[in-house]
Amino acid sequence: MKTDKASPFYIPTLSEFKLSNKIFQTPIALYGEYPRRVSIGDTIFEDENGKILSSVNGIASIDLTDQINLVQDGNLKFQSKKELSQFGKSEFLNKLNKYALISLDFKNKSIFELFKIFKPDGKIVFSPFTRENFFSYKDLILENFKEEFEFFKVHLEKLFPDASLLDFFNDKTLNKEYPIGIPEYFINKKLFINETKFPHENILYFGGETIFHLIRTLYYNIPFHERLIQFLFIEKKGKIKKESKWLKNGTKLDFTEFEDEFPFFSLNCFYKSDKIFNSKESFNLDIYSTYGFIFSTKSSAENLEQECSDCNDCNYFCPTNAIPRNLLYRETSKFLVNQCIECGICSLICPSKIDLHSKIKTEKQKNEN
Repeated sequence: MKTDKASPFYIPTLSEFKLSNKIFQTPIALYGEYPRRVSIGDTIFEDENGKILSSVNGIASIDLTDQINLVQDGNLKFQSKKELSQFGKSEFLNKLNKYALISLDFKNKSIFELFKIFKPDGKIVFSPFTRENFFSYKDLILENFKEEFEFFKVHLEKLFPDASLLDFFNDKTLNKEYPIGIPEYFINKKLFINETKFPHENILYFGGETIFHLIRTLYYNIPFHERLIQFLFIEKKGKIKKESKWLKNGTKLDFTEFEDEFPFFSLNCFYKSDKIFNSKESFNLDIYSTYGFIFSTKSSAENLEQECSDCNDCNYFCPTNAIPRNLLYRETSKFLVNQCIECGICSLICPSKIDLHSKIKTEKQKNEN
């Protein structure tokens, strides 16, 4: 993968960027005049829902489409310093807000927001998993931040003395396979809680990647400007190669070196249907929504749906027994929509290539309206 040091970094416009439950729609609160020099962690813009930080030391400018361009011309790495100190709740929250950390377990949720709505006598849950669990953040944390991890637990216990802290990092009974990293599934299996919507008021849930970045933010003052991105390469015989690379927000990625062997790629999860991209085209990374690339020798769009073969695999392999096969009949009310966690397993294992995941999304939208 090629990334040119002199190439611009691209920060999404407000109409493209999602951080909270809604798209940014209020006027941009730009900091300073443009073009201007910025450092890693400087606020580029924000509104009431959150902020975007500079991912480089360099020059920021605005083009005719209101896109913010960053050109790196200084030290590429953030100079961090370890500071194991405890502080009060307000300072704790201000630090999370300053460094723009979001939850990497829940889409469109900031850590600041989750702490604000959490009831002080609820449960704090530590899970070692991420949603797809392609990479072990548990190992990364225990190898590099073991002291900080223990300090963080003590810190939370002092901030929330009436809360119960449940640490599952050393639970050997956990099945590590997908979809254990999906928070709704995790609390159902470990806490026997089955809720239509995740009970954020009563459970403060942290997966491995979120904990990793919380430690970097709280005790090293590292702003959320980069992410460890996973690369999966699905070869012709189905074998999967894995790589990982730290990449900065807004990085312009060039995948042309893969285009002969892997001409197509998708984002984040091969259990779910998603847009198919061409490896010949460059891609601007948004670390708030992208944590993985899946490269393939062929496009899944080439596999046309066939009629249901009545194998019943979708029901058999459904981890929550939501009976997804009922979506193929006119009486969709028998599909247990509130039990479904949208893991996408039913679509992946369907021998007829039926896109059950898209049908589930449609049914859930109906249920919300």
